Amino acid sequence: GLGSDSGRSWRLPELSPEGLDAAQLREALGCANLPTAPPAPQAQSLRASLAGLPARRASTSGSEPGGGGKADEARLLQHAQLALALQWPLAQDSVQPAQWLALSPRSLAEFFTLCDERLYQSVGHAHLLSYVWGGGAKDGAHPKRAPPRSPAPPRPVARHSDAALSQRSAELKQPLMQFTQQFNETANLISSAVVGAPSVGERAALLTHFVAVGVELRGLRNFNGVNAVLAGLSNSAVHRMKCAKERLSRATRADWEALQRLMSCGGSYKHYRAALAEVRRRPPFIPYLGVHLTDLVMLGEVLKLEGGPSKAEGKVNLTKRQQVHASIALCLAGRGARYGFAALPGIARMVEGASHMSEEQLYDASLAREPRGSCLADLEKIDAERASQGQATSTRATRASTARSTAGSEA
Repeated sequence: GLGSDSGRSWRLPELSPEGLDAAQLREALGCANLPTAPPAPQAQSLRASLAGLPARRASTSGSEPGGGGKADEARLLQHAQLALALQWPLAQDSVQPAQWLALSPRSLAEFFTLCDERLYQSVGHAHLLSYVWGGGAKDGAHPKRAPPRSPAPPRPVARHSDAALSQRSAELKQPLMQFTQQFNETANLISSAVVGAPSVGERAALLTHFVAVGVELRGLRNFNGVNAVLAGLSNSAVHRMKCAKERLSRATRADWEALQRLMSCGGSYKHYRAALAEVRRRPPFIPYLGVHLTDLVMLGEVLKLEGGPSKAEGKVNLTKRQQVHASIALCLAGRGARYGFAALPGIARMVEGASHMSEEQLYDASLAREPRGSCLADLEKIDAERASQGQATSTRATRASTARSTAGSEA
């Protein structure tokens, strides 16, 4: 599974008997944003909820707030609930923005990378070659030449019928179709998380968080993951949320622009191709296969034309075939080594419990969160009023619960 690695022995750090140290909790969860001093009364529940989680290296992408106070206690409880939830399946659409933010960008980047690696390792030479010859070849053989003109009808060839070849081609493309499906699901996951956040502050925080995930994916040389994050953040429902983007820091904007420049299609993806050339001899890496599949399809169209009756028999365009080989070799070069880390156990369950909206649902939710013509000040005012109402409701519920407890003890 993604949560284990047979070549590595994970061990939870020793926990002090009087309470759980914030640094230990951060290491176990892979979180950067935690209070400096967790309240001792929660140590036992945290200890139980963290049982079996691997020790992790702390992310340095965030700063820790000061400790102490009820706010820190409530925040720590959220992390305890997250740790507990990661051990069991979550209800659909139950993941909240605070839970996404509780996971460090590095932890999410590693999870996405291991998901991509699992499918990437299943892609082979024959799968990629099927995009060169399409449905007109079998097992990567050369395309059939057109039969010579003759008054007699051509005899059917049962061994290589069009239906059989088409089915074989579809089977060969299946791993790549799964890779594409996972790309789309990752992009939708990110779009749904951002659009589903109720306040403009949470949407801005999630935008910042996922940009940081993209930066971590770039560091892991997972170019497919980088483009999936950018696709999620570039969805029309997210793109129109101008107010949330106004709250982004200059550093986040710079990181976002750098990622967009890296994966820009300008100059036939020249920046991406240059970055890939730098790491091609240093696996593991995961290429963005969409670029290379397009190259293979274009080369295949040229080679199919050369197989027609207008060309002289017996001649082969060796240069084009060398280009096919070079493109396939580059696609598969990243499989020369495996990533040496394991994903935080339970993130897969969290992803399954996250919201996955359709395109129509995404845009409707985006319009509801940020109506046309709205400004940042208006949205912040609405969010402040909603928070005040929620706090008042919580206070009334607490008082009612206390009154019931008091009455029960007196009885």
